[in-house]
Amino acid sequence: MKLRVTIMLALLFAGLSAKADEPRRFKVHPLGFGEPDSTEQAVRVLVSEGGNVVLDRQNGRFLIFATPAEHDRIDDLLAQLNVPPKNVRIEVRIEDVAHGEQRALGARASGGMVVGAKGAKGGLVFKPNVQHRTTDTQSATVQTVTVASGREGAITVGRRVPYLDWLMQYGRRHGIIRGEVQWQEVGSVLLAQATVVGDGPWIAVRLTPTLSGLVDGNPYQLRFIAATTEVTAADGQPFSLGGTAQTREFLDRYLIGFDREGRERAVSLTLTAHIVGPAGK
Repeated sequence: MKLRVTIMLALLFAGLSAKADEPRRFKVHPLGFGEPDSTEQAVRVLVSEGGNVVLDRQNGRFLIFATPAEHDRIDDLLAQLNVPPKNVRIEVRIEDVAHGEQRALGARASGGMVVGAKGAKGGLVFKPNVQHRTTDTQSATVQTVTVASGREGAITVGRRVPYLDWLMQYGRRHGIIRGEVQWQEVGSVLLAQATVVGDGPWIAVRLTPTLSGLVDGNPYQLRFIAATTEVTAADGQPFSLGGTAQTREFLDRYLIGFDREGRERAVSLTLTAHIVGPAGK
């Protein structure tokens, strides 16, 4: 839809084709807030044969060789498209149950003794008494991340990954990992990309499970694209990360971590996306 509107704007700005002998000059045009790929296609519509358009993604600009009239139309088009995108605030409620085991070592006494009697006999026999107790601790936290529409932010799931070997094997089976990855430290995050559909209220959210940590002392991320979840929800409508039948086994292991006390914790996520203005209001 956005691409179609952009092309239509370009056609409206396009006038008669440039003459073959019309002089051309080089000019740099800032991309601004326009979406790079669709804006590039629209700009190319405005440049006649003999001109050239280069998109410099790294510096957010166009390098264009065109006629003065074409440069004017390109300026007008880019001004129309240079609208700050809406922001999306994603609130993530993380509910987890930490499973722990307490082990207590004590002693149990049996037998008896008569105190104060002459020639008293008897005694106490102490036997070790080991007690195991499993505890479940429930807690809930809320994380908030704000991203520009179409961009992504990170949601922390676990500081440590209990099923790292299984997750790495999963990655190899799905062609995500080739070769060996020697992690120095690794945690789990969800990369959340949120895009406002039209003017709202619908928001498309794409969630990609990711391992993030250090490899050879350098920051490294491993995205599990095959387990990506895509949801379209209305502004303010909560939804849970559930996955499909194909990804449920993955998520059952991915959504488990260790808390700071070393206890294993199973996590459930509920996300709510809100459309906010460009200034975060």
